[in-house]
Amino acid sequence: MLLDWITARVSDQDLGADVFLLLRSLGDRIMRFNPTTRAVVWETCAWDSVRSDTHGVTFRVGSDALWIQGSPARVEGDGCNVFGGVAAQSLDPRQCIAAMLRFLFPQLARMCFRAVPGTPQHWCALRSRVDPDRLAATHALCRYGLPDPRQWKVTRVDVTQNYALKGLAEVRVALTTLRNLEGGRYRVSQQQGDTIYFSHSSKMASGKVYAKGPHLEYLNRRNKGASKLYTPDEIADASKLLRFELKLGCEFFRHHPNFTPDLLRARFQTFFERMLGASAVTTDNSVLDRLMSLPNVKPGQAKAAFATWNMICSQGWQWVAEYLPRATYYRHAKLLRLAGLSDLDLSTGKVSQLRRGPLELVPVTSWDQLSQLRAA
Repeated sequence: MLLDWITARVSDQDLGADVFLLLRSLGDRIMRFNPTTRAVVWETCAWDSVRSDTHGVTFRVGSDALWIQGSPARVEGDGCNVFGGVAAQSLDPRQCIAAMLRFLFPQLARMCFRAVPGTPQHWCALRSRVDPDRLAATHALCRYGLPDPRQWKVTRVDVTQNYALKGLAEVRVALTTLRNLEGGRYRVSQQQGDTIYFSHSSKMASGKVYAKGPHLEYLNRRNKGASKLYTPDEIADASKLLRFELKLGCEFFRHHPNFTPDLLRARFQTFFERMLGASAVTTDNSVLDRLMSLPNVKPGQAKAAFATWNMICSQGWQWVAEYLPRATYYRHAKLLRLAGLSDLDLSTGKVSQLRRGPLELVPVTSWDQLSQLRAA
């Protein structure tokens, strides 16, 4: 599991007024202009990439804050974000922000001078063609650096986990299975090629599942000459990967300002485990056994919930939801989920193949582990 994306901000007060104005003068600006009144209706800063390859780190200076966003894995090591580096795998946004700032800071310094400040003679040469206030602010930026990662406020993270299947064909069958998910709290809001989005517009939490192999092929074609190009062997191994991605948005961090890596990990498991269900459920008989073993559930209640499951298997959840009283349907659906069935199971009327047989999902965390699965 790793953090594949972070968006964070630091206030202008933490930066200092001079440094904030200096950074504000670096990037491109977007403006809405009224030609009739010749007035500027509004003005904002664009997201600027600090380098033209695929590092994935950009910055923007807003009205009262400096924003950064990007993939922390791409500024670690060789820039591979399939499994990430130490900071990304720690699930600690502070470590990830620190890695991003280590990359961003020297780039911003270069942008301030259009060259790397070096010896005192170089400063003297610049003094004649640089505004004194700008020079002083740049000196302060180079001397004190950007604010400590603890001062940055996180507004978005993407928590990602890779799962291995036997091959690309199985990955696409799994995607086809997940496209049938409906009827629960998840909404298949977008489908694009080998990618599925769940609750795409939610500012709290949204999901994404896609085939990693075709994505790497696309990156190689688009980013020729980039810092990280994937080898044919890596693409062949990655073609077996089904990548699950949970995006936690601004509403999540508004409710959980003091989040921890454990909370991020728990939210990922909660979001996708309800979608996939418990791994112990592989047959209809195991559903009944788990219903009977639920605490504080009488045998009659367990058998009634299992009867509802059989009706869902034969008639579909829409028919059952209309046929049964509303309270009865939701009570039985709750018991079935407690027994280990997922929203995917309930929407398709059968135990998902993603927990058994050729489509069983195996979590992987490194290239070496993926190679061992291939050898096996």
